[in-house]
Amino acid sequence: MVRCEPYDRLSMAHQILWFETILKFSAGICLLAFPVSLAHLLGLPHGNVGFWPRLLGGVLIGLAGAIYIEASQPTVQGIGFSGLVVINITAILLMMSLIIMKQIDTWRGNAALWVVCGMLILLSLFEIAQIER
Repeated sequence: MVRCEPYDRLSMAHQILWFETILKFSAGICLLAFPVSLAHLLGLPHGNVGFWPRLLGGVLIGLAGAIYIEASQPTVQGIGFSGLVVINITAILLMMSLIIMKQIDTWRGNAALWVVCGMLILLSLFEIAQIER
């Protein structure tokens, strides 16, 4: 019988941090590079103005940088999982309010918000599970 050791190069906590860093950084780059095109592709209102999507992209890249610094450390300190859960829940509540108030006119836009909300809820649950460890 072959005994397999679990792959433990990175702890679960660091894997979650790396995943969130990549998620926020890639979304931020896309918003900075293609603000109006990305909003149009996702079916979200854009008003042909790229200022607010670019501002959000910059904030997401800043968050990704903070998470990257935390994930690079051997022990998680600073913003930590509690702070990330608060950020994610705030984003979920804002997106859910847009859905509930019917601010998005297209099916594609609503679907995009639901997918992002679902991903953030799942990510937050993993982060909450890591807080007690």
